[in-house]
Amino acid sequence: MTTDDQLDNEQAEPDESPEQFADFDAFFAEQPEPVRTGMPFRLYGREWRLPRELGGMFALLVQRLQASKNPEDVRTLVGYLFGRDALDTFVAHGMDDPQFGTLLLWATENIRKPGSMTVAEADAERQRRDAAKGKAKARPKKSTAKRPTSGARS
Repeated sequence: MTTDDQLDNEQAEPDESPEQFADFDAFFAEQPEPVRTGMPFRLYGREWRLPRELGGMFALLVQRLQASKNPEDVRTLVGYLFGRDALDTFVAHGMDDPQFGTLLLWATENIRKPGSMTVAEADAERQRRDAAKGKAKARPKKSTAKRPTSGARS
């Protein structure tokens, strides 16, 4: 009879013989970068192309990024959208947070529906969202001081 501890040990120590061990990390690392056939755009004198669609991987990357403090997760997400060298290119050209936010908003909308958002519209939407976040942060906390309950003024 097998105990739970024995099963856990069997799962933790896979047989690494070539016949029984599938190394997806190595396989995926060896794959060429996918050809991007989505909407084209120009940035920093270079033509880029978006992916044709946002697959399930994108949703997983976004979910991971929201809970992550690892800068490599940003690199992975940006690489998924724009290509492996994209983040380095953006940093080398001094892209700031508002520009990056505009680019991400424009890209995700235009992957979902090509031609649905201009750069100016993406920037305006990013500014609107930033302002909404700022207002939420700027709201004063409710006072805990007791107020008089009578209608009389002092």
